[in-house]
Amino acid sequence: MVTREEMFKSEDMGNYFRIPADNRDLSYDKYFIKGEKDISTVEDYHSHNTRQLNVEEMKALLLKVISPKS
Repeated sequence: MVTREEMFKSEDMGNYFRIPADNRDLSYDKYFIKGEKDISTVEDYHSHNTRQLNVEEMKALLLKVISPKS
């Protein structure tokens, strides 16, 4: 799952999203007063807007993780 704010900064790596670390300082005024208008155009990434794996696809994926090829 990826939030709207994370999607705005993320990089699509094909099979996953790379989300850079949040290195903001604690000066929240620049985030709440100025804001980031482009974030409102990005949709959150969650199970309702992506293709869900069926049981066999999930098994295959888990087996790949458990016993990766050397």
